[in-house]
Amino acid sequence: MPEHFELMFKRQFAVGDYGDMIGLSFTIFVPAADELRDLQATRFGGEGDAADINEWLNDVEADPAFQIPMTRHPAERFAFGIDDIG
Repeated sequence: MPEHFELMFKRQFAVGDYGDMIGLSFTIFVPAADELRDLQATRFGGEGDAADINEWLNDVEADPAFQIPMTRHPAERFAFGIDDIG
């Protein structure tokens, strides 16, 4: 795979009676660029009521690791996945 920058969003859900988890992921792939090399971020949250989720979304959208690739570089491709966490 050619060098690229990824934005991955993952949502985890508890399922069943034993605390098993499943994860849904959405990844945006952007072609590599020098200004993207040092960008990285991990944001947890988005749980709770609508105000909590909106606050998390605002934090994500304000982060340079989201803002720079999404406003200056075209997406190359997208991927969706399901992760069985156990």
